[in-house]
Amino acid sequence: MSAAHTHLFLQDAGPDKFRGPVIAAESVAAFYRTHRDKVLILDVACGTGFVGQELQKRGFKQMDGLDPCSSLLEKARAKNIYRKEFCCYLNDKPLPIEDNTYDCAVLSGGMMEGHVPCSGLYQLARVVKPGGLVCIVMREEFLEHVQEYRDNLEPVITDLESRAIWRLASRTVVPNYFLDKNGVVFNFVKC
Repeated sequence: MSAAHTHLFLQDAGPDKFRGPVIAAESVAAFYRTHRDKVLILDVACGTGFVGQELQKRGFKQMDGLDPCSSLLEKARAKNIYRKEFCCYLNDKPLPIEDNTYDCAVLSGGMMEGHVPCSGLYQLARVVKPGGLVCIVMREEFLEHVQEYRDNLEPVITDLESRAIWRLASRTVVPNYFLDKNGVVFNFVKC
């Protein structure tokens, strides 16, 4: 299933079946309890803007979106959620974003088979300011069932921690992330 088809499927599922955007927005809001209108956020794998909409509901106003699918970004653009959009993949290639630009990067729904590779986490860490948050929300079962994550995710996380690029602030398992499947929320603070 392509990224666009996956995203549209999740959209059709609705927030009662796919809770990733709500979970991600709540996690970011818990980290940034005040001055949310000043927090600059990069919504990665933003698709049509579900996470951005949930962040707006919680008082966040300054967001940019990144997604490799131009048709999904067009739908997001029509909602006037993001200041700007980046149509590119998150992988080991440098993003067209300066170092230490964002207060927060949030990634929900992009960590699945054939989507964001583990190498993309280095780019997330690079574009977030020291003291900022990197929030990753994904299906828990993908940690074992997706070979890319089973074999590589933990070593990448450990490498970023051992090099003092970020530190794990929390790892939380959440029920009913997608239907009856658990999700996992990783919150990292940039060093």
